[in-house]
Amino acid sequence: MKLGLKLNRKTLWVYVLAILFAGSLHAQDITGNWQGTLIPPQGKPLRIVLRVTRDDSDALKALIYSVDQGPQGDRADSITMQDSTVKFVVGMIQLSYEGKLSADGNSITGTWIQGSHLPFNFQKATKATAWPIDASPHTVQFVTVEPGVKLEVLD
Repeated sequence: MKLGLKLNRKTLWVYVLAILFAGSLHAQDITGNWQGTLIPPQGKPLRIVLRVTRDDSDALKALIYSVDQGPQGDRADSITMQDSTVKFVVGMIQLSYEGKLSADGNSITGTWIQGSHLPFNFQKATKATAWPIDASPHTVQFVTVEPGVKLEVLD
């Protein structure tokens, strides 16, 4: 009777550890939108968005946006995550970043390297907190016009 109880306790602990380990693996997924405010030594603060996805081969890829400088993003040449260390490089703008993913998977604390080394933290964006990539007030509207009708365009 005691042997069976010990075996069941061991089995229970194996299951508990497996569930905890599986939960920690899930927290290590960095796909999605991350955002933070870069505060350069001179100039005004810049809102930065990092959009991380996976390609068809399940490799990480990323685009980085400076929201306050326009809607055009720059593709990261590489992005990696090993253990809890996140690294990416955007050669076109001579940018590299290295940071540590928090245990809860909601923030990355690290260093922005672009000429100088600046502390920079990303927060995982939610639908409620996400900054729009293109915040300009323009709109597009398609209008059907009957032949022979004159149109006047107003600014």
